[in-house]
Amino acid sequence: MATWKWIGDVRFGTGAGIISGTGDPSGVITAPVGTIFLRTDGGAGTTLYVKEVGSGNTGWKTGGSSFLANDADVLLVSPSDGQSLVFDIASGKWKNKTSSGGGSNVITKRISAGTIASGNGQYVIVDFDVAFPDELYTVSVTLETDEDISSAPVIVGSVKRILTGVGVNVWIQNMDSINHVVTIHVAAEHD
Repeated sequence: MATWKWIGDVRFGTGAGIISGTGDPSGVITAPVGTIFLRTDGGAGTTLYVKEVGSGNTGWKTGGSSFLANDADVLLVSPSDGQSLVFDIASGKWKNKTSSGGGSNVITKRISAGTIASGNGQYVIVDFDVAFPDELYTVSVTLETDEDISSAPVIVGSVKRILTGVGVNVWIQNMDSINHVVTIHVAAEHD
């Protein structure tokens, strides 16, 4: 049997709030949807409860370390520190993934775009050498110039994918008052 009390005045209007107490709130505590119950005698997976459905004393869902694992649109496989959730369109679920910063799912390239004259721009093709098997990848592009910017930046105007996973077309615009030798850094990571 759960015992409980409202924590100070942590209520949101006449609706949901934050409650603390002992025991499982399911079947015991009547609260509006959105209410959070902090179980002071809980353990792993039984310390946090959220009222998700209904108007009575049912509809409480456990939280804590198992909260995501109990969610129908999340598929966790051997979760570990440093992972993030990425939505997988094929399965319609959120999946845990380690962002490795290297390895077979990350391609990094550093290429020279040559000299870009003041006020001009150009496309530079960045070939990944190894193709990703599909369109599910994220690209990050940064630029490096040969000297300090004088009056305005050298920018990445756009990044377009070429074919299926084989590279990108990067538009670079020199908005500065002087010419610059530009190096492009590209990191592409399969999602």
